[in-house]
Amino acid sequence: MRRVDRSSIALFLFLAETVVYIGKLPMTLQNIAYNLGYGQPVDSEHTVLLTLIGLALFLASRFVLRRELLRHFNGPEPIGLRLNSFLTLLFGGLYFQYHFNHINQLKHKLRISVPGLY
Repeated sequence: MRRVDRSSIALFLFLAETVVYIGKLPMTLQNIAYNLGYGQPVDSEHTVLLTLIGLALFLASRFVLRRELLRHFNGPEPIGLRLNSFLTLLFGGLYFQYHFNHINQLKHKLRISVPGLY
């Protein structure tokens, strides 16, 4: 998305989500060790808080990317893109990839069908 819209914030949200989950990784590993009988219990307040923050960033990044894709592919490049909110919630990246492939096919067909654009 950053290639077509420099003001896109979706990438920053995905990066923030990654940082949160990397920050949560030591607690997750400690929790695994505790469940196997080798460590001390984990403070669940911080784990729950980081999980909720990560989930909020996860959902926000999906829907911000959806909004930016709709704005771009129905504005500057009007191809009539429609994205279902429910499918975005459930399948996110796979759903976007399906539409990216469809957009690529449409653009390829337009390049082939218009003479003199090679």
